[in-house]
Amino acid sequence: FVMPQISRSAGNPRSLVNITIRSYMFLLGNFFFQTFILYMIAQEEQVMDKFAGEMNLCNFGAEIQKCPDGPNCIGPSGTNYQN
Repeated sequence: FVMPQISRSAGNPRSLVNITIRSYMFLLGNFFFQTFILYMIAQEEQVMDKFAGEMNLCNFGAEIQKCPDGPNCIGPSGTNYQN
């Protein structure tokens, strides 16, 4: 890294030390931000791969008029729909 070397060569004045610390903070922030973005891309790929690239909406409650005896009357967690 260049900034610590320039600061040390100039006798470590306060302004250059502050710039050096700030550049390391930006470096760490950039590292964490890129890691987060890569994690989110990987998570999105795992979700989309299960649906073969096509997200489908659920049909929970699509035929609520025919419930509780009709088809597709089972909701989330196995609960039965009541009309």
